[in-house]
Amino acid sequence: MAPRVRAGRRARPLVAEALDSVAKPSRPEPPQVSTQMSSIAARTSRIRPGWAFAALDLVGLAMAVWLFSLDAQDKIPVPQFGIVLAVLLVVLAAGWALTDRDVLADVHYAGALAGLVFGVVFQVYSQTADTLVPVIVWCAAMLVTLVQTHRNKTIHPGLILASLDVVGLLIASYLSYVELGGGTPSCGVLHGCEAVALSKYAKIGPVPVAVFGVFLSLILLSLAIAWIRSNNPSLLDLHYGLSLVGVIFEIYFISVQAFILHAVCIWCASYGLSLIARFLVALVIWVRAGRFQAHFGRRALE
Repeated sequence: MAPRVRAGRRARPLVAEALDSVAKPSRPEPPQVSTQMSSIAARTSRIRPGWAFAALDLVGLAMAVWLFSLDAQDKIPVPQFGIVLAVLLVVLAAGWALTDRDVLADVHYAGALAGLVFGVVFQVYSQTADTLVPVIVWCAAMLVTLVQTHRNKTIHPGLILASLDVVGLLIASYLSYVELGGGTPSCGVLHGCEAVALSKYAKIGPVPVAVFGVFLSLILLSLAIAWIRSNNPSLLDLHYGLSLVGVIFEIYFISVQAFILHAVCIWCASYGLSLIARFLVALVIWVRAGRFQAHFGRRALE
């Protein structure tokens, strides 16, 4: 009798499991996502940001060609510069998408920032509504590129300084080229560049002021690139200090234009604004990097 009882006890769990399986119906399996939708999602996830930037650059190229068709006879080759810059940006964006090298994205970012600045300068220079639409589209494409680059990768703050240094270098190089050649820069409908360029304040001795701007921008650009490569904070200190010296001179030169000459050179003002922007950006970076505390905090403690 004992073996039968033990066998009965062993059989009860089997019967209970069978009853549970009958009482609890099996849950239906969740519907599977269609293979077509999953393949589309997979292809979308594989699209690299560089290709999206290349598309934006092509929009910028179309706008630059449009501006060139509206302003082909002008003395200032800003639309031609925009065409060359847009082609370069397309190549850089495609290269970034194919190789995934961050250095290409960094150079692309610097070019987009320079393009944004020159778009604004060109619209101020042209003083016509005919160029307003292509300039707005151009600036919007450059601005979206800058914002999306920040979202996709970390941007070294020195790259912003280097971009503004390139803008200042290009403006100062144009002014130096024209003035050393004996000409006067074109101001479009503003007609202030001629008065400033022919005044005694446009030169320090026999050398045009713009030449000193070229050397200053080259030094600042070299410091910014060296800081990006080495992360040596002393290079940031030098960039900040030289930017401060440049801003002091620009305040003097802008005051001369406004209160003595009563004329404003749009290109000189643009260079001055780029220098002020470089100083402000360097100041923010300088303070956030703790350099202010490192220099003046110790002295306060002493």
